[in-house]
Amino acid sequence: MNTLLLQTAYLAPIAYYAVMAQADEVVIEQYDSYHKQTLRNRCFIGAESGRMALNIPVVRTGSKQLVKDVRISYQSNWQHQHWQALKSAYNLTPFFEYYADDLLPYYQRQTEFLIDFNIGLQETVMDLLDIHTEVRRSTDYCPADAAQVSDEEKKTTDLRDHFHAKHEAPRPMPPYWQVFQHRNGFLPDLSIVDLLFNLGPESSVYLMQKNMTD
Repeated sequence: MNTLLLQTAYLAPIAYYAVMAQADEVVIEQYDSYHKQTLRNRCFIGAESGRMALNIPVVRTGSKQLVKDVRISYQSNWQHQHWQALKSAYNLTPFFEYYADDLLPYYQRQTEFLIDFNIGLQETVMDLLDIHTEVRRSTDYCPADAAQVSDEEKKTTDLRDHFHAKHEAPRPMPPYWQVFQHRNGFLPDLSIVDLLFNLGPESSVYLMQKNMTD
């Protein structure tokens, strides 16, 4: 069995979903410390003007928090802003209208904890991509030196630090058609929604074409 250990992510990058699609099991770490400016509350989409970041605001406590305890802030109308940004970026793509109704509820209802919002959205995206990998949350923190375990029957790969908000994935995915490619060129390592809205059902085939854990 091939098990991956991943951090939670907001509309994670395409490469993140590629490794999920090719794993037998995924464990989402929820007992690590929360850090600012990470994919836990940030994603990147392909807007008409180029690469655009969308950030979920969180409640600041002034002390270190575990990821599982981080609450979403609703002092600003970020849900409306994010949905309008997604519509502006992708309403001309072939499959935006096809998938929009599945994603819209996450921008209409309030979810208290960031990890619950991320995992709920992730489950919906996995259903749309026809990914059937088993996903569960960690029950305790796993030190890095203990996470990299391999034997003949089970292999656990620690990818908690593999995907970053500040630079592209170590092994970028191959180019695919993007709606604003004529303006911006191909923009790599965007959120999974960029692939979904541009390629639709072909996204599943795309995710399986390259092993991102090598």
